[in-house]
Amino acid sequence: MEVRQHQKKLEEMRADLADKIRRLEKEEMRCSCRESTGDLSGYSQHMAETAAASFEQERRIGLISRETDILYEIDEALYRIRDGKFGICEGCGEEINSHRLEAVPYARFCIECQKKMESNRR
Repeated sequence: MEVRQHQKKLEEMRADLADKIRRLEKEEMRCSCRESTGDLSGYSQHMAETAAASFEQERRIGLISRETDILYEIDEALYRIRDGKFGICEGCGEEINSHRLEAVPYARFCIECQKKMESNRR
């Protein structure tokens, strides 16, 4: 896959992800507004239901956070395309395998450098 194809794929992913984040944020605001205004008519005071609602809110916030992180990585990949640095590993400076870029078009590291980073985190 050539750089222009990667760019198109990244731009499509970015648009889809931005749309998904907007929907998730809108849903989170709707749920949070209902709770903050005291409109709990949809909620029972039962502890289990309160815990479930809290869990669901944390899940939505976590999902928004993860999707925002990916959006950031996509934006960075688009900057690398513009700068002529796309497909070059930020760890070793070698080319990133085309199969890796097809699977993760915003990858910043080759497989070996990614493995090293992940093992160092543990």
